[in-house]
Amino acid sequence: MKPVLSICLPVYNQQSLLEWNLKNLIQCPLPNIEIIVQDNCSSDDIQGLVLSLDDPRLKYYRNPDNIGHDRSILRAFENCQSKHAFLLRTSDTIYPEKIEEIIRFTEDHPQVGYCRFSCNDENGRSRILYPDRIYPKGLESAQAVDEIWIHPSGELYNLSYFTEQDWECLDQYMIREFNHNYRFVVHMMMRAQLSARADLATGSAVVWQYTYTVNRKDKAETGSRDRTCVYAPEYLYDRYRCELKYILKEIDGPQKKVLIEGIIDRYSKNVIFTFKYINRNKAMQNHYSFESIPFSSREEMKKFKIFSAELAEDAAEPYRSQIQKKISAINEGTLFRWHIERTGQIVNTGAKRIHQRLGKSG
Repeated sequence: MKPVLSICLPVYNQQSLLEWNLKNLIQCPLPNIEIIVQDNCSSDDIQGLVLSLDDPRLKYYRNPDNIGHDRSILRAFENCQSKHAFLLRTSDTIYPEKIEEIIRFTEDHPQVGYCRFSCNDENGRSRILYPDRIYPKGLESAQAVDEIWIHPSGELYNLSYFTEQDWECLDQYMIREFNHNYRFVVHMMMRAQLSARADLATGSAVVWQYTYTVNRKDKAETGSRDRTCVYAPEYLYDRYRCELKYILKEIDGPQKKVLIEGIIDRYSKNVIFTFKYINRNKAMQNHYSFESIPFSSREEMKKFKIFSAELAEDAAEPYRSQIQKKISAINEGTLFRWHIERTGQIVNTGAKRIHQRLGKSG
């Protein structure tokens, strides 16, 4: 029986977490699903675990080398027998009774290339709630690429919208643009490509569990081995360059400008502002095994603008001018406003002064 849904788990070690996850998933009685375990060259006996569970729906594949999380996701998708794949990290899972609802969504919405459903946390409390919404392909779906929260778990892809050439192209970007395995960009690149080919969607159905990173006591297997945060600017700049190059070279159509603006917005905030708070967070430090470093948002903004200007030089018109105009508009005020609207926090006296100059209260 050919499966109608592939549940993909790219894994590296974390055998006990995986065992919990697989035992939960195989409670689903449906015979027409498959559970892909893509082992990224673990030292744990992942194959032995899969075999011990003795379920024909479990499929085990092992990468010959550790190729990083992003490329392992691509291998998992290439191994799917179904055209629909639901992606999970080891610590997150699907509620077994909701798998049929996911399948029904794929049958009712064949034009949707990507959907993110709502989820609860590990204590059963609402974590992220979405409306039922379809973003039609083109400009609206391009806008949704950055509007829909991104995470390497809980994503439903319609793989029929990708070709073998797409997988090869993505894989080559992963190899060519990085000299390390801390990429974490393939999701955004796939969503960007889909925006030109299919609708994107969100769903109100709570179908999966998203475990809070800061509540976990284990160490992330994706943590940097040299005690550098995987969300540090040195890694973010690599991701930024890769994503922007991919959009400039591989995406066509009117949505291209929307995607470019979205990338610059996202990385300016992540590099200049968000990292500042990750860098100080003790729970994040423990989970990702990194040490806090000296960091100045003002100095990083200067670096970001210089880096972006260099990227713009390789872009053809009108995109070169678009990038230059966008980065020239980045300033402390807009970034602080974004942060305050997002978190409601005023974190230091400098921020408070800027906050007051912008006409905000507090």
